[in-house]
Amino acid sequence: MRIFVNAVSLRTAGGLSVGLNFLQAFGESSFDHELHAFVPGDCGYERIRDERIKIHVVPRKYDIGPLKFALVSRWLLRQIRDVVPDVVFSMGNIALPTRVPQLLLLQWAYAIYPESPVWRRMGWRSYLERRARLHMFRTRLRFATAVAVQTETARMRMRRLYGERWVEVVPNAVTLPALGGSDRLDVVPHDPAARWTLLCLTRYYPHKNLEILLPVARMLKERAAGVRVLLTLAADQHPGARRLLREIDRQGIGDVLVNIGPVPMASIPSLYAQVDGLLLPTLLESFSGTYVEAMHFGVPIFTSDRDFARDVCGDAAVYFDPESPESICESVTSALSNGALVESLKARGRARVAGFPDWAQVCGMYVSLLERIGSGSRTATEGRLP
Repeated sequence: MRIFVNAVSLRTAGGLSVGLNFLQAFGESSFDHELHAFVPGDCGYERIRDERIKIHVVPRKYDIGPLKFALVSRWLLRQIRDVVPDVVFSMGNIALPTRVPQLLLLQWAYAIYPESPVWRRMGWRSYLERRARLHMFRTRLRFATAVAVQTETARMRMRRLYGERWVEVVPNAVTLPALGGSDRLDVVPHDPAARWTLLCLTRYYPHKNLEILLPVARMLKERAAGVRVLLTLAADQHPGARRLLREIDRQGIGDVLVNIGPVPMASIPSLYAQVDGLLLPTLLESFSGTYVEAMHFGVPIFTSDRDFARDVCGDAAVYFDPESPESICESVTSALSNGALVESLKARGRARVAGFPDWAQVCGMYVSLLERIGSGSRTATEGRLP
């Protein structure tokens, strides 16, 4: 079978991780299929070496400017005519307008959370961009033979919003082999006044709700709670990142909200070993791999009381109202003061993550689904693949 993989939009963060790990796992497998992967340049895809995988980097002239999406789509349709695939795997949330059987991977949580407060909080430019993207998702959805999502929560939301269609759950894989580095991270500053250090490991995105940490930090400081939060931001990630970092300085809470900057992948294990918990006040996710990392490394999770978080973390997290600074402060300080609860969270997290698939298994799920789609076969029972 000849598989056409559209991964041109998977260039950062979780999307890049999914794209790279799927292709690497395919290269390590014994599947007898020919795979043509269309990818962005300078993101690591070119390093994949396997005679069954043909890597096609999107020409830069099709990947720039305000017309990028339309230009890339037209270019991809020409490539489909040249490759003549049996099935298309669109990994970037929007289907291609082709009659070839197609699997669409949905990782964009905005498409299934129309009620999220993030829609009301973003600037007009971001709002218009996301609304345009949502319109394209809806318009192109009819070209998808099946849709793959990463959680049962996403499957239920997808069906409720877009009707009874073929939706399969393929869990996000544990990407821990990529975290096997041992580089020691020495940028965590020593502070004898900090009894506990929490890690907020993320780039800046509006849906991460990082601004809520400003009043949280003021409360923690006023109460002399002995809790500090490490941020991993760079000012050039987003205008919001620059504003947030300026506010931290202006409000004099840099001793509570400590920005250590972006952390290289090889140093992640070392970083987790130096903190007492993971703090994520996010408002919107499809499947955050950061939750899985924290559970693997035995780090207690403090996160939003939202369905996406409970689906992934289960009983291995402490939940709070992400729109209430008081709720966040109370949840964090009371839990950290309870040694038995902390140890229980660590044990539950390790037990839960042990049940997650690795990338070899997830790759097999995707390939099995692509085989069914390409052959025109659809089983009577849908949902989570075995």
